[in-house]
Amino acid sequence: MMVIVNSRKLIEKRREKKLSQHKLSKLAGLSNNAVYRMEECENKVSELRVKAVADVLGCPVSEICRKA
Repeated sequence: MMVIVNSRKLIEKRREKKLSQHKLSKLAGLSNNAVYRMEECENKVSELRVKAVADVLGCPVSEICRKA
């Protein structure tokens, strides 16, 4: 399933955890610029990728995205 990331919420959660985009990408097992693209673009993203980010941030997927 594809979702659209709420970039404002993602940035907020990432900053709460004091993580850079690069560090969050690495901890989630994603490419170097994956989080950058999630925060800067309104593209559809795989729910699996968003789940990996949400797991690192300690929040549910629904908190940082909406269904496409």
